[in-house]
Amino acid sequence: MDSHQRDLFVKKTRSSPFQEKSEKFKAMRGKQIHNHTMSRRGYARLAHIMEKTSSADIPITRTKVWVEGHKKKNGQPSCEAVGEKMKEIEACASESQNTTNIAEDAISLVFGKEIRGRVRGMGLGVTPSKFGASLQQNGTIKQLQSMMHNLQQEVQQMRSIVFQNMRQQNEQEHVGIGGSIGIENDIGSGCDINRLKKSVKFKECVSWRYL
Repeated sequence: MDSHQRDLFVKKTRSSPFQEKSEKFKAMRGKQIHNHTMSRRGYARLAHIMEKTSSADIPITRTKVWVEGHKKKNGQPSCEAVGEKMKEIEACASESQNTTNIAEDAISLVFGKEIRGRVRGMGLGVTPSKFGASLQQNGTIKQLQSMMHNLQQEVQQMRSIVFQNMRQQNEQEHVGIGGSIGIENDIGSGCDINRLKKSVKFKECVSWRYL
């Protein structure tokens, strides 16, 4: 940034509209007592990381994402107010902590009714209707993935059965060909038998002439 751009920036920050907006956001920030520790990562990215690192049988609910997003690196709450809310969440039943129903989970029981059009612990721009549609879509995708996995297993089993039957059929054909070859080698072909007969008759004639 050169000196001209710096002077423009300083002039803008000292203007009355900028100062009014700054004071407005400072007041809003002062009302936020449950500070998270996610930096610029956000709830969606944190949930994605938790899904990759956790077991497939454990659902990643917004209650768990909210609790994880308000912890420090040492596992402690970000502030005293957050610690009190975490204690209330832990006191809730396990069903409310593991459910994906945002109207009956621990977050809704502890914090109460949400502001219209807002879903706490889900990130910016998420509404109850969007969350419900996304949840239904994810359930449909998981069901289709399960069906595809089952079909792949069935196809693999059918392929192994077909290959096994083809192998057995080939072995039987080789056994039959080998048996016929063995018999011809032992007895001899028709041409070999005729030659053997001729040679025997020739020997008999020669032996009879010299007697």
